[in-house]
Amino acid sequence: MPRRPQPAACRLLAASVLVLLLGACSSRPTLLEPLTSTPGPRLSASDFRQPDAPAAVGPFVQTPGVPVSVPPPITDPVGVSPTAPSNSAAAAQSGNRTPAGPNDPAPGTVVVDPNPPNLTGSAPAPVGRPMLIDVKVGDINGRPVFANEFLAPMEARLRALSLELPRASWTREARDSIRGALITTLQSELLAAEALESIPPAAREVGLTRVLNATRQRTLARAGGSITEAQRRLLEERNQTLEQFLREQQEAQLVGLSRENLIRGIQVSGRDIENYYLRNSDTFNPPPSARFRRIDAVAAQAQTVANITEALARGTPFEEVAASNLNAPNRRANAGLVVVPFAGEYAQGEFFNNAELNDAARRLRPGEWAGPITYFNGQLVTWLRLERVTDDSRTLYEAQIQISDTLRQQELVQRAEELIARLRERASFTSETEMIDRLLAIATQRYYPPEQAEPNPGAGVPGPR
Repeated sequence: MPRRPQPAACRLLAASVLVLLLGACSSRPTLLEPLTSTPGPRLSASDFRQPDAPAAVGPFVQTPGVPVSVPPPITDPVGVSPTAPSNSAAAAQSGNRTPAGPNDPAPGTVVVDPNPPNLTGSAPAPVGRPMLIDVKVGDINGRPVFANEFLAPMEARLRALSLELPRASWTREARDSIRGALITTLQSELLAAEALESIPPAAREVGLTRVLNATRQRTLARAGGSITEAQRRLLEERNQTLEQFLREQQEAQLVGLSRENLIRGIQVSGRDIENYYLRNSDTFNPPPSARFRRIDAVAAQAQTVANITEALARGTPFEEVAASNLNAPNRRANAGLVVVPFAGEYAQGEFFNNAELNDAARRLRPGEWAGPITYFNGQLVTWLRLERVTDDSRTLYEAQIQISDTLRQQELVQRAEELIARLRERASFTSETEMIDRLLAIATQRYYPPEQAEPNPGAGVPGPR
């Protein structure tokens, strides 16, 4: 798949980690510095000369075997090995002060050996088990995807699940989590790159700088102006460095810009709103419902009937009595609540499969109760309270704003899917399946290694005696 050209100014998001690592040897600022700041002084060879040493007048040439004066002490630099001590040096070490020979180097010097270093001999024994520190699992539009940064947000959850789930179940759960996060990362990167392309080239760096500085200032302000405190909080709360957080926020701003560009072209007409209302008439015009509280008793249980009557007469709240042991077991669990939808007018509503109860219910007004109501050939007794009548139907005028938002959101989702499909066709990224497999292998090694025993579902459960 061909790679899309990426101007240097457009690659701020994808190369920010590399910029941070190379900030010490490049004039390009890191994310902790304003992008418009003037670079500081660069290091040069003169920074490493002694104050009294003469300035270099030409290229340095070293003749093998000739002593070179250097600032002491220097011990075993890479590729340079001191020769055996001279006679005068050996004498000085043994305490015998003998004059230096004409071919002996002056004190405080080393002799450069032009031969390659001696690398023979056995390798030192390892001090512990090998551990994978970090690895690049792929690229998205030239931006590397590193395992540590990708897995960090789900690390705690995957570790916890490894103590609860069998290995096969954990593997399925981990793969689903990795796949979802990777798709989100891929889509965000593609939308952010698309938003960058929509900005005029002359305004890109200025706009990105403004967003970056504003986000950094807000982050530092919440940490009392301390970069150290900001880093500590981000690592503790989000498991992110300041640079990762700033890059994530900047990418979110660009994704939001891409979303605004899509929304800007969406138009919803009045006819569209009316048609949606008619197609979903049941949703906007549900039947009204009556909310009752009901207390049931058996007429033959005279004492229970008397206790209920007495409790209501002395002012005990109806709901409290309905939730007590005085109510029938099948009613007291939800404090006698009964919600009944009905059609037409309330005064003609059908609420119960019993004429006596329906007649009593139709005469109630919200907040009123009636009882005892005897029915079923005098065998049962009921007290009934109407809490309220609910009518959630809405006219087209009342629902038009919600409908407009719904239609705009549906159109936005469709356009975003079409845009991402087009961007994927011309983008350059490692196969998703390949990255998922690599990330899952790393996650398994870290959070559910082969030597870790699977949890025993029956552990801790006492067996039969």
